[in-house]
Amino acid sequence: MKNAILKSLLVITTFIFSSCNKGEPQVVAEKFLTNFYQMNYAEAKTVATDKAKDILVIVEKISNNLQDSTDVDYKNIKVDIVKVEEEKDKAVVTYTLSNDPTERHLNMVKENGEWLANLTKEDNMQEIQEEIDGPIEE
Repeated sequence: MKNAILKSLLVITTFIFSSCNKGEPQVVAEKFLTNFYQMNYAEAKTVATDKAKDILVIVEKISNNLQDSTDVDYKNIKVDIVKVEEEKDKAVVTYTLSNDPTERHLNMVKENGEWLANLTKEDNMQEIQEEIDGPIEE
């Protein structure tokens, strides 16, 4: 009987702590970025701002042609969150990819109490463009 109670408490405690983490910027950023880089845009949109969703539509159209013309195995790209700088309702997530150690940044914003990825044309188009065809010449 004691074992059953202890197991139940362990399961409940684990559930409570894992539920609390779902709203942290790091958890949301990892979900967004993993789905973004693995080209699962529908799932990435579930944790994105409306502006980011609009950009994802454009990126999805471009990447549909890209998937067949590259040797990169997008489904195996892993995201490593390096750090999160959070200030009130905004956060900047620094991350790297398993196939490239270059540090990148993702802006996050809290809307209606939920953290969302905030891709914008101004903030991220250079990084997106580099993902598509290499560094932009300035």
